[in-house]
Amino acid sequence: MLAHYYALPSSIKKTIFFLILLAITLFLLIPLEPKKDPIPYLDKVQHIVIFVGLTWAGLFAYIQQIKALLAGLIAYAVVSEILQHLLTTTRTGDWRDCIADAIGIMLAYWLFQRFVVSNHQAAS
Repeated sequence: MLAHYYALPSSIKKTIFFLILLAITLFLLIPLEPKKDPIPYLDKVQHIVIFVGLTWAGLFAYIQQIKALLAGLIAYAVVSEILQHLLTTTRTGDWRDCIADAIGIMLAYWLFQRFVVSNHQAAS
């Protein structure tokens, strides 16, 4: 399945990345009623998973610009928390969410290097 995604034209991979980014941004700014997570730290796990997916899509779309992508995603994580704090009344910015986002970014990068880049180099 990765081979099929890897073979997609760059424009399609970039479009997929930006659609995911847009969906996440809209979701983060939708007012939600505050509630207690049924599982401790579930919110942080959700942040990690969201940013693994976003980063994964970005790494395929911008394989030639990985450093810029990773820096941009870290900046996006910080800005998204600031926007939640400033633009919504039911959400707050949380530095711990930024840490969870960064963990998701680093995890996706590690997985990408481990399973995609190394397999692609081995096949070449």
